[in-house]
Amino acid sequence: MVTCRSSCAIVFRRGDVNSDGGFDLSDAVYLLAWLFVTGSPAPLCADAADVNDDSVINITDAVYGLNRLYVAGSPPPPAPGSTDCGTDA
Repeated sequence: MVTCRSSCAIVFRRGDVNSDGGFDLSDAVYLLAWLFVTGSPAPLCADAADVNDDSVINITDAVYGLNRLYVAGSPPPPAPGSTDCGTDA
C-alpha cells in the first residue's frame, strides 16, 4: 500500500478526505461532518476532498465518492485517482 502525504504539498490521493491513506466510507462521513457539523475538523488536503475535481468542496464530492464505492460502473475520481498518489494536473 502506498502512503500519501497528509498535505497536498507534493502528492495526495483524491478522495482520501480524512488522510488515512485509503478511500472508503469513512472519507464521505468525514467530509459530510465537516460540511454540516459545527466544529468538525477541516480536511488536511483540499484537493483530496474535492473528489469530483470541480474546484468546489461540497456535498456533491461526498456523493461522487459514495457512488464510486457502492454503485457499479461509477467513474473513479479524476487523477490522481483514489488508488494512486500523485499531483493535481
